[in-house]
Amino acid sequence: MSQNPDTLCVHPDFTANVKVCRITDSDVWYADVTLHCSSCGAVMQFICPSKGLSPDEPMTNVDGTELRAPFKPYNESLERERVLDDLFGFGVRPPGSAVS
Repeated sequence: MSQNPDTLCVHPDFTANVKVCRITDSDVWYADVTLHCSSCGAVMQFICPSKGLSPDEPMTNVDGTELRAPFKPYNESLERERVLDDLFGFGVRPPGSAVS
């Protein structure tokens, strides 16, 4: 579906496409995610500072239209303590605010 330039869509609904990939001889999988507006077809852009592919953090393709998120199977007994440790300092900041 293509967007009509004479109308302004408020993007009320979205469709997500997820493709799961794995780098050969690796224990890390990637979820490649794309989003578009179900009403007008507009492609959404992910707001990530880094472009490329990393086993340690989410990144995007060059134009930001595909999120590449690494993941692995969750091992509850090994991860619970690490997850709680990672929550130290967790916070939410408004869009556009500086990290201090």
